[in-house]
Amino acid sequence: MEAESVNLWELGITEVTGHNLESSGRDKVNEMLREGWVLLHIYTLTYKDESDDGTWRQRPMAILGRVNAKNGEVVDK
Repeated sequence: MEAESVNLWELGITEVTGHNLESSGRDKVNEMLREGWVLLHIYTLTYKDESDDGTWRQRPMAILGRVNAKNGEVVDK
């Protein structure tokens, strides 16, 4: 199955947010997807843990966009 390619500005995105994809964050992301948010990107955030001995950590993250309520769907090409 091949994903359809759509230009970002054609999605009618009015708001963008990021959330972690670890346990509690995953529940929030799933709830947002059910509410009509669109998953735009998944990436791994790499950061140095300041509370520790400087160990580098990784956290899976998602960027989501809210579709314009007036629009409600992806604009056709």
